[in-house]
Amino acid sequence: MVGGLGETGDQFHMHRLVKDTGENASIDATVTNAVFIAPMACEIIDISMENGSTIAAASANHWTITIVNQTGDASLISDDFDTDSDNTGNGGRSFTADTITSLNDNGAGNNYLQNAILAKGDLIRITATKAASATAIVYPMIVVRYRI
Repeated sequence: MVGGLGETGDQFHMHRLVKDTGENASIDATVTNAVFIAPMACEIIDISMENGSTIAAASANHWTITIVNQTGDASLISDDFDTDSDNTGNGGRSFTADTITSLNDNGAGNNYLQNAILAKGDLIRITATKAASATAIVYPMIVVRYRI
């Protein structure tokens, strides 16, 4: 492990998730961002998000995060991350303020990562979809861990 973040040789890419216009401190509506372009053929090991606010799981007011290889037209997670308390699997989760949360590994022995082998130039896109009056995502940072 290198600093507790990954295996020796793992690479990291960080990208701030931003609104299309205006102030970028928080996301308060559905947004789609390109977050990673594969610098060469690689394997995605984990995609995580750090959020400056706590967002509890809730049935009506929640977020759904989808991760897609836009170039390969394939979902990178088999079960979208969401904070909908009515969902199971990779859903019904929450964000703790200033804590990195894996979007593909629910921490209970289930890793929903799929289609993780990328070709050079593949573009990864994340969509955060807001339902009802979900708490805003504050200073969201996406961390992509990959291995060449």
